[in-house]
Amino acid sequence: MTANTNVSQTASTEAESTLSADSVAEYLSNHSDFFEQRPDLLLDLRLPHEQKNSISLFEKQTSLMRERESRHHAQIKSLIATAKRNDQLLNHTRELVVRLLNAENMQEVIEQTQNCFLEQFNMDFAVITAFGDEPTELHSSVAGLLHARKPVLGTLRPEELEFLFPGNAAKIGSAAVYSLRDENLGTELGILALASKDQRYFDSHMDSLFLEFVGDTLVQLFKKYSR
Repeated sequence: MTANTNVSQTASTEAESTLSADSVAEYLSNHSDFFEQRPDLLLDLRLPHEQKNSISLFEKQTSLMRERESRHHAQIKSLIATAKRNDQLLNHTRELVVRLLNAENMQEVIEQTQNCFLEQFNMDFAVITAFGDEPTELHSSVAGLLHARKPVLGTLRPEELEFLFPGNAAKIGSAAVYSLRDENLGTELGILALASKDQRYFDSHMDSLFLEFVGDTLVQLFKKYSR
């Protein structure tokens, strides 16, 4: 009897040593009806809980399902909100393009773009400055902004704000600025500046693709009407 018992214990120990938690998890995943064939096992399974001593497997499963459903609901709400914002952006962009197509000179291009940002995009401030034949020395206070290849978003220096938004610098919390540069000639034709009273409205981590699209469009129109 002792020998048989030792052999049985040895076999059991060897089986346990080769049976890992991962292999059990994989087996249960591949045999989702395992507990349906052995319902009595569910009565013996207890799981720790933060507030209770233990909960049943069914209660844990129900809790996990509710958490998953809540995450999915939040993801769907986020997708719907993003879709609405994209739809709104598309409509506003279409309005801007129509206005620019109807513009007959550079002054109308500037006015229509500024008005569209103020009216459609609800910007607190929108200013487009065309340089024309002005000496570049007059733009020294915004030289860093002009030489930037990408839009600059966030908090600007006082002298930059005063140049871009004369008389309103103290009201501005954050801004987005894009140099209207003719890459072929290597010259700055002007500068597009948007601003909000909210210090957190614009920041350096924001996507600037739309601002680049508007700026590049303005560059082409400036070149067209300055000939």
